[in-house]
Amino acid sequence: MSRPTHLIALGIAVVCMYACTPRSGTGQPFANPVMLTSRDGKLHVDLVPADAAYTIGGHQFQGMLYNGRYMPSAWRLRSGDILTVTLHNQLSEKTNLHFHGLGVSPLDNGDNVFLHIAPNETFTYQIKIPEKHVGLFWFHPHMHGDVDRQIIGGLSGGILVEGSGRLYPFLKGLTRKSPSPQAPSHRPC
Repeated sequence: MSRPTHLIALGIAVVCMYACTPRSGTGQPFANPVMLTSRDGKLHVDLVPADAAYTIGGHQFQGMLYNGRYMPSAWRLRSGDILTVTLHNQLSEKTNLHFHGLGVSPLDNGDNVFLHIAPNETFTYQIKIPEKHVGLFWFHPHMHGDVDRQIIGGLSGGILVEGSGRLYPFLKGLTRKSPSPQAPSHRPC
């Protein structure tokens, strides 16, 4: 193997080793996000997008975060629940919110991607999770012309809608196998 090829192979090996161990900006492994769970069929979330600097793998980025976290809280609901999200825009630009994958109405204060929430303005979204929706969904801004930049900047999070056993009775008996105590906390490459 020639010297340049050897150095490229070594570089790829180092990158793969580093990439296989997810780390936060503090050098610690990434942790699961905080889970906000609905109670009595309702979940209210205060969501504050703001300009922020964050560090990943020793590299600092200027971006945008929800509630000051690179990994914002994930939202756990059940089909039929009411989700209320009060968006307090602290960005230096307009933004909005889209509930990706949820078949909900864009009317009133629903999933209207044409709303523009200006800096220092607040808007309250309210949607009813459809009865036949279960699974993993995604929330993110949907400002036409700025969608990719705001998402890449750090604005996105997860929505988990439970209830698959009710919609798909054959799944009721399934359980999740817990990892053994010796198992690594991350998936190898």
